[in-house]
Amino acid sequence: MSSKSAKIKQLFKASDQPHCGNVVLNFTGQPKAELALIGDAYYNAARRLLEAFGADHAYSDLDAYPIVFMCRHALELLIKAVLTLGNDVAGILEEQSLRVKDIYADHSLAKHIPQLKGVFRAVGWQDAFEQAGMAKGEFDQIIKEFEEFDPSSFTFRYPINKDGSASLKEKHFVFSPKQFVETLDPILKSLSGACSGLEEYKQQLADARSEIAASVYDYYDPGDCGGYSEYFDYDPES
Repeated sequence: MSSKSAKIKQLFKASDQPHCGNVVLNFTGQPKAELALIGDAYYNAARRLLEAFGADHAYSDLDAYPIVFMCRHALELLIKAVLTLGNDVAGILEEQSLRVKDIYADHSLAKHIPQLKGVFRAVGWQDAFEQAGMAKGEFDQIIKEFEEFDPSSFTFRYPINKDGSASLKEKHFVFSPKQFVETLDPILKSLSGACSGLEEYKQQLADARSEIAASVYDYYDPGDCGGYSEYFDYDPES
């Protein structure tokens, strides 16, 4: 046996081996801006696991746990991404009714439905989920059902609660992971698309505000009383 001590390996360290594939996380330094991207990553991982789950018609029942958890986490991240962008839009429009406080305070889903729909209404997307192929009210129903079984994002992470009781109340809890993912698919895709649309909408608002400000500045003449008065009487809606 060698007297040399083995070098202690590190978990989070870049590799100098080309086949290892280093990644960069928090690459923007603005984690709020990455919520939707990370939500998409969790959902993509769930779909890849689902493909492996039924590939040879042999699977472990327990493989359903990470599939459901990753979908649940993706859903939460995407909802919070929409609300975060809604707050940005609210700031530009100076519309405080759109602003949501404590977005990141807990893992709740259903309580955010009214605020999320408020953001959609503000940008003219009232029927976004119906356009994705869902029946009227189906989005609300699915979110509430999910939260009924998993209110705090722990049910499919831990089999027991803090008091030792079962996370899943029903014994022999039977469901189809494939059907579960297919049911969530239009919701997750709609929320992801909404995030992209809101980013573009936010940029358009910011550009329009800059153009208005530049236009006002062009008309402003500090040596002319008329110009000075006109500057303060400027109405962006006219």
